[in-house]
Amino acid sequence: MLGEPVVAVAAIDSHVILPALGAVQAGTLAGALGTSAVYMLLDDAERALPCGIEGVAKDAALPGLWCYEAGQTGFGGALAWFVKTAPMAEDLSTNFAGYNASAASLKPGEAGLLALDWWNGCRVPLSDPQVSGLIIGLRTTTTRTQIYRAMLESLCFGARTIIELMQRTGARVERLILASGLSENNRFLLQLMADVLAMPLDVPEIRYGTAVGAAIHGAVASKVVKDFAEGAARFGAKRFERFEADASASAIYDALFCSSNIARSPRAPNCMRRCM
Repeated sequence: MLGEPVVAVAAIDSHVILPALGAVQAGTLAGALGTSAVYMLLDDAERALPCGIEGVAKDAALPGLWCYEAGQTGFGGALAWFVKTAPMAEDLSTNFAGYNASAASLKPGEAGLLALDWWNGCRVPLSDPQVSGLIIGLRTTTTRTQIYRAMLESLCFGARTIIELMQRTGARVERLILASGLSENNRFLLQLMADVLAMPLDVPEIRYGTAVGAAIHGAVASKVVKDFAEGAARFGAKRFERFEADASASAIYDALFCSSNIARSPRAPNCMRRCM
């Protein structure tokens, strides 16, 4: 005798990845770093939507939890554009490897450049697809490696802006997990991210995280597991690589972040003008 069919609704790819990463508890912030980037913060209390953050809803990603969502429209796509425009090699992966190795030889702030990550418009905090990226401090002595590093740093500064905005109404960030393409392929970027955020971050050792997360959703729907916590424990990532912040680098990036005129822009929401 056949059992009753199980029907589960569709979900967004970036949302279903959460249990595969072990992101099933309040205080966990998960980021998917691909062509663009999305960040989801899980919370166990209802709070006002922070200024500049795109949305928050209960049960939006996991039952019983509120999920704040925000993102950057230009992330890996912006880096790919630059290394293709000013190539060190014909092969893209060799290109990135060369740029990362060269950029790693620079110290934080050494190039004197500061960049803004609105390469494909701005989701947070302006929700404006028409604005553009910016690099200041260019000189005739500026190298392509220095520009590449400034672009990497701009992406990390953009992530920091998002995280700080999410925290403004009291939501806590106790653990940061980063996944998807760039977390697997650009270790240098991950270390910069830890340094700019001044906090440790975990990268799961799991392949096809989105597909695994979708399978966990199916397992919950069909009662193979009782809930997402059990599904994450059974089928999700078992090991994580941790990136710790370098305190000396974090101090420099903190000064650069808080002295930036971007936060003081007349168009920026009041909650962005935190360093005046």
